[in-house]
Amino acid sequence: MNTAVTIKGTNTQGVFSLADKSQTASAKGDIAMRMSDDGASAEAIVLPAESLADATLEIINGEYGYVYDLNSSTIITSFKSGYKYTYTIELDTRYPLSATATIANWLDVPGETATVSKDFKVYKPVGEGTLENPYTLEDARNVSPASGVWVKGFIAGYYTGNTVTSFTNDLTDSTKIKITSLALAESPGETIGAKTFPVSLPLGEIRDNLNLKTNPGNLGKEVKIKGKIGTYYGAMGIPDATAYVFIVDH
Repeated sequence: MNTAVTIKGTNTQGVFSLADKSQTASAKGDIAMRMSDDGASAEAIVLPAESLADATLEIINGEYGYVYDLNSSTIITSFKSGYKYTYTIELDTRYPLSATATIANWLDVPGETATVSKDFKVYKPVGEGTLENPYTLEDARNVSPASGVWVKGFIAGYYTGNTVTSFTNDLTDSTKIKITSLALAESPGETIGAKTFPVSLPLGEIRDNLNLKTNPGNLGKEVKIKGKIGTYYGAMGIPDATAYVFIVDH
């Protein structure tokens, strides 16, 4: 079973004073811990931290994810220079995992033991984000952010405003059809805006060939679109499409 442990929201950058050997944190981030060969423990070197507020320990164990709030510990309340800190985490009382955060092997302090329940299920994409095996729309929503990847879906309509709630597939009045974006969906007949995937159409060939105002025949066609997955129209989408290929049934 594959296991990965990450310390999130802890100090990752700082300024060290040679004069008084003090350190001032300048940035927070994530630290991927090094797993043991048997996958039962993990360790990492961390910067000192006076407070563990907003710091968490994320454990991916197979298809499930677990999160332990480091600030909830009553024993380990900070990371001090020169100390070794040990957390023993029991997952669902069935999968024991010992995670060790250490900056030196000089001094041991009392460890923290906690039981953590499942927080989320790890999503496994169906596609690979390539032209040959593009992400599905569900994949795209779960792997975001990602750049330079291919996503496939059916052209289901467009948006009259700047949110997915303005979705429509009404092509009767071409003067109302926006040419700057389109909506992808898992099925060509989708009618619910919240289930669509907005795509920005940049000026040029992509807009000229995909927009529904001048290409109403594109409605219902399946297409692969390449670009960056991120927030667009208040939902997950592609704010900068860079290439496209229609999927033709043979």
